[in-house]
Amino acid sequence: MATEDTGDSFGFTEKRELPRLLCPPAFSNSLLEIGGAQYEADSINFNRNGLGIFVNGRLPNVDGGMVSFQFEREDRQLIEITGLPFELVYSNETEVGSQYGLKFETGGVSDDVKEALREIEIELGRQATMNRYGL
Repeated sequence: MATEDTGDSFGFTEKRELPRLLCPPAFSNSLLEIGGAQYEADSINFNRNGLGIFVNGRLPNVDGGMVSFQFEREDRQLIEITGLPFELVYSNETEVGSQYGLKFETGGVSDDVKEALREIEIELGRQATMNRYGL
């Protein structure tokens, strides 16, 4: 699996297969289903392979679950992802909450879901190239 080198002038090199893109207000909070319970999380960053989230508090110590979220495109079309299996691949507890990295498990999902994930990534990438965030 090749990684994309997105080095910058500060010497930072992206280690993920695909860089994650910031989630704008048009990207909903995420709803996680873990062990029969539901948890709401702030969506931080996204690519078609995974999602970064923030939770006030902590999630149970598990390997994965299901995630649902929505994204409203600039043309007002709503893309909904419901019950997408994920693997928990990263966690970082802080004094104010916890950050988690979710890797989508797309092996058993429909081609429509995979296409929707790619479509969200393309739209977020387009917004980022317009320097929407001013970073």
